[in-house]
Amino acid sequence: MRAFNKNRISDLGFDSDDGLGRVSLSGGEVEQLLASLRYTDPQSHRAVCAAVRQVGAAAVPALARALRSPVLAIRQSAARLLGQISPADVAIEDLTRAMDDSDWLVRMWSADALARIGPTARDAVPALRRAAEDTDHHVRISAALAIQGILRR
Repeated sequence: MRAFNKNRISDLGFDSDDGLGRVSLSGGEVEQLLASLRYTDPQSHRAVCAAVRQVGAAAVPALARALRSPVLAIRQSAARLLGQISPADVAIEDLTRAMDDSDWLVRMWSADALARIGPTARDAVPALRRAAEDTDHHVRISAALAIQGILRR
């Protein structure tokens, strides 16, 4: 496993070999990338998120685990990235649990990710219904849209 320098995220040095712009990293390397988010400036943060997006579906298990991180920036990024990577079906249980996170961004992005998963996320509807009563209006809107998207498809 490669060691990533927390101060030089832009020097990751990974290869995109599949011709589709996808990056081949192991689950442990994805977790290291996500862990580096606690140290990064906004530009490096964007670079890390872009790298994880390029890994694609192979990053989903590590992102699902990252939803339980004690570091807020990691949980926020994991929830957002799960909504951008398909298929994220294996993360439904973790995203549903994240609907109870203390941070409104984690709850909002988790609802968005569940909406993108669609009908397969039907088991998340009770948590989304609770979130539709959230104190934050962004979470309420995302939860309502997720319910609508999951049940209408």
